[in-house]
Amino acid sequence: MKCKKCGFKSEIDFGSYCPHCGEPLANAVSSDAAGGRFFRNALFLILGVTLVVCAVHLVMNNPSKDDAYWEGDVDLVSLCADGGEGLQRLYDAAERGVAAAQCLLGNCYYEGIGVGRDEAETVKWYRKAAEQGHSDGQMNLGACYLFGSGVEEDKVEAAKWFRKSAEQSNADAQFLLGVCYYHGFGVEEDVDEAARWFHLAAEQGHEQAIAVEAEWFASDDDEDDESESDE
Repeated sequence: MKCKKCGFKSEIDFGSYCPHCGEPLANAVSSDAAGGRFFRNALFLILGVTLVVCAVHLVMNNPSKDDAYWEGDVDLVSLCADGGEGLQRLYDAAERGVAAAQCLLGNCYYEGIGVGRDEAETVKWYRKAAEQGHSDGQMNLGACYLFGSGVEEDKVEAAKWFRKSAEQSNADAQFLLGVCYYHGFGVEEDVDEAARWFHLAAEQGHEQAIAVEAEWFASDDDEDDESESDE
């Protein structure tokens, strides 16, 4: 408690009067009340810190409207033409772990959009996206392995990433996996399996896959015509 007149303070409650000057202590602050305020303030501080931590956790682990933007059809050339602000937004999203943004940033480094071309950075960001299950990131990482761009050429690794993407119905990856089976790149050569993946890609409107199927069908027709003429 504390006497407002003489300033005497003590952790001991002496009752209604100050033992030092005799002033009534009706308006004095008791140690219990002071302690109560201390713990109350400490509790509010703890709650405030907890709320801040929770807010940061939500921002870092839940997609915001800005994060969802990267899932759409983003024009990277236009985005990076505003003096760097758009590129910084993309980089920030990629750093936050947004897989779509990581894949797009890989595209920037691959094509030299807003940054210098850098194959190592390309692979770095494609890999981050691919490891989160992003199908375009997986397909692009597979292409890097197939052609030895930014990494040592490894057709087995290429086919692995193409398959992961193809199994998510990525038409480009389905076509490329078909190519792998047709030529025996990283997998055992298997024309039937190649045809299956080409057909899956063609069903989604993949132009190259459609062209391959059309060529195969035409070839089959020619063979049938030849066999009939021989007979």
